[in-house]
Amino acid sequence: MCLITAANKDDSLIVLQELLNSGYTEVTWVYDGFKCPKCRSLDGKKWKLADFIKNLQYEAPIFEKSHVNCGCKLIVKKVNGETAVVDWTGIKQIQKKSEPVKKQKEKPIEKKNWFQKLLHI
Repeated sequence: MCLITAANKDDSLIVLQELLNSGYTEVTWVYDGFKCPKCRSLDGKKWKLADFIKNLQYEAPIFEKSHVNCGCKLIVKKVNGETAVVDWTGIKQIQKKSEPVKKQKEKPIEKKNWFQKLLHI
């Protein structure tokens, strides 16, 4: 008996080329936690974006470095701190350089007695 399954197509190359042309320079591999030793060994590894996408045999940068149907992601960075998250489907999210998060003041908790709680007031 032969089991036939569908494989996804790695569409990340076009997006990575566009990011390179837009000034993105660095790629970091982010492991998806799916118990794959090959992907786990790539976790946190960094490349220059131009090097990551050159000399590809199948025009499938993510799958060529790992395996077909890989769920890992790439964090692609610009010098100014802007990042893009890319997986085999293409771009997922672009984030501008993050600003410090401002803490909001906590609102005081209004205390109610048991009778007010019972009456929902």
